[in-house]
Amino acid sequence: MRWAALAALAVLAVGGRALAEDGSVFLSGATEIWRFGLTKYHVFLFTNEPGIVLLIGTNDVALYNLKEAGFLQSFSPPRGWEWFLGAAVNPDVATIAAVVSDGSVILWNVRTAEEIVRWKIPSFCGLQPAFLPDGNLLLGGSYLCKQTIVFNPVSGEIGKIFPDAVAPIAISPSGQRLAAVQAYEENKVLLWNVATGEIENILHFPARISFMAFDPSESVLFLGARDGQIYVWDLAGSRLAEIYAQNSPIRSLVVSPEGHMLASSSDDDRIVFWNVTERKTVVQIDVREEFLKRGWLLDSTVMLCVDVVSWSPDGKMISFSCRTSALGKEVFILKFPVL
Repeated sequence: MRWAALAALAVLAVGGRALAEDGSVFLSGATEIWRFGLTKYHVFLFTNEPGIVLLIGTNDVALYNLKEAGFLQSFSPPRGWEWFLGAAVNPDVATIAAVVSDGSVILWNVRTAEEIVRWKIPSFCGLQPAFLPDGNLLLGGSYLCKQTIVFNPVSGEIGKIFPDAVAPIAISPSGQRLAAVQAYEENKVLLWNVATGEIENILHFPARISFMAFDPSESVLFLGARDGQIYVWDLAGSRLAEIYAQNSPIRSLVVSPEGHMLASSSDDDRIVFWNVTERKTVVQIDVREEFLKRGWLLDSTVMLCVDVVSWSPDGKMISFSCRTSALGKEVFILKFPVL
């Protein structure tokens, strides 16, 4: 199935536009959303290879070709009672690393689907896995592990340990800086120098931090909090530069590839696009309203739990996941609205 056929699965409705109180455009039915019906996956990550995405579910990790609307490879936990804590694909889309609930990291060859190697790691130390530019893996800690680690997938050795650093975490594009919430003090963020393993700064905020992301230039760290604010931390000046008010607890946020736009989701089922350069809200999208119009929401009382996941490399789309029923999450693509 070609791209045009996949686009036929999309729903495009053109409707009214209203101004929100802050002057941004609140779209009502003027949004292009692609629904894939892939209910077994809850994470959808664009890769560096155009048209290829990484899908992550509890019991399945797969590479999917958007242009052909088909699976390239699919991987499952070694034993049926195990599940995935997370997965990542390396920059050249040649290797997938997945963290399994039994405390192991498995690497697969994308082309052959063969297992390359399997290592044991400290249990529950594999949240938000990510490949670093040097080929190592960053594995975020949980409250059962209470440390974030840098892991060498070739030798199986732990290179660095960042104590009391737990998810949510964020790694700068160069891999030089790590931001992590401090265990048991979720309004406190530790900024680490990855090379030296030393803490550069400790940031304090009024509320629990739920998500973080560096901008591509590594000059700013965005921090979404449960008080409904997005805190913009100036890394060079070591100061709070801005506060974006979404007025609902922040669930997730992602920065566009060029760094000019920020997309965030909140507990009230909104996705908000922020123009970082002009420091203003551009678009707000009520996902619940959009789904109700399309007949996608089987239970109008279900908590959608909307999470934005990643931007496409060209900056024209984002992926997000949310519930459409009590059974679990689905993944979607949202095309950035042209105003």
